Amino acid sequence: MNAFPIFLDLHGRDTVVVGGSTAAVRKATLLARAGARVHVVAMELDPGFASLFADGCCVHHAEPFRAGHLVGAALVIADDPDPHINKRVACAARAMAVPVNVVDRPELCSFTVPAIVDRSPVMVAISTGGAAPVLARVLRARLEALLPAAYGKLAALAAAFRPLVRRRLPDARTRRRFWEVVFEGNVAELVLAGRASDARRTLQRMLDHVAAKDETCPPGAVHIVAIGHGDPDLLPLRALRLLQAADVVVHDRSVGDAVLDLARRDAVRIPIHEPRGARALAATNRMLAWFARAGRRVVRLDSGSRYPGRNADMVAALAEAGIVVDVLPSVASADSMVVADIRFAGNFGTRPLARPLGPC
Repeated sequence: MNAFPIFLDLHGRDTVVVGGSTAAVRKATLLARAGARVHVVAMELDPGFASLFADGCCVHHAEPFRAGHLVGAALVIADDPDPHINKRVACAARAMAVPVNVVDRPELCSFTVPAIVDRSPVMVAISTGGAAPVLARVLRARLEALLPAAYGKLAALAAAFRPLVRRRLPDARTRRRFWEVVFEGNVAELVLAGRASDARRTLQRMLDHVAAKDETCPPGAVHIVAIGHGDPDLLPLRALRLLQAADVVVHDRSVGDAVLDLARRDAVRIPIHEPRGARALAATNRMLAWFARAGRRVVRLDSGSRYPGRNADMVAALAEAGIVVDVLPSVASADSMVVADIRFAGNFGTRPLARPLGPC
């Protein structure tokens, strides 16, 4: 490891940006978003600074840099057009034990600014130690696509429950296992599906079960995933996550191995004939409900549309059984799929139960 990765709390602390370039605007913006007071030392400024000054995030010092600007600073970033000034900033910062970054001059830096994936309060930082900044940006772009914005909401939900979980589960090992189940299971999927209220209720039920040492498992959930033409390359990212987290995969016999191989190896795979009538559909629904009540995460892979209304009927039947369920259409069908606005009265009140979820 070439550098020690850390996250600094800069709320209310003074930071210094030397230089008025476009790169300096980007760095000042990041510091301001982190809650820092930003002092910009530059004779000339890029127009991009205007909004920062208007918001009161930055203070402009229209004067040449001097070491006194760094007194009390938590860190300094330099991008002056004069390389000699940048070197002076680096030397002064090191002499005063102030962390310093000089843009595009890794040899003058005591820290580097990583590429950031911001899912506050979840933060992912990627650094190459200044060796290949463009590579860091490429990796960030890939992670941006893999990490839905809702992960921030999941972390916020966990933060809201932490005091209660700590009181009701005093044993550290039990708490750790509880949070593992939360983040790897149905609560997380409900948050990612935009169903925060369902996620909160499910988390509360799980906590009640564990705290009471109830031998029964908290209810699982059923995720109906339409796979369209069966091309694994067309599956949305959320479908991949669901398959990799599923305990049970119930699939039409026509679903190919290319899709089934995306599920985790120890998941139970149950092939069924496409239910074309009410009796066959009822049998499938009973099986799905049984697994969900046993606390299993169930994915129902739907490969066809010979019975166009069966998903709506399935959702209604599972809702009546008190099972949490959602529907994820295929990429090919997401724009045209119409799912009835199904409402049910149960433990969760009367509300829309399922709706088409666009590709993640």
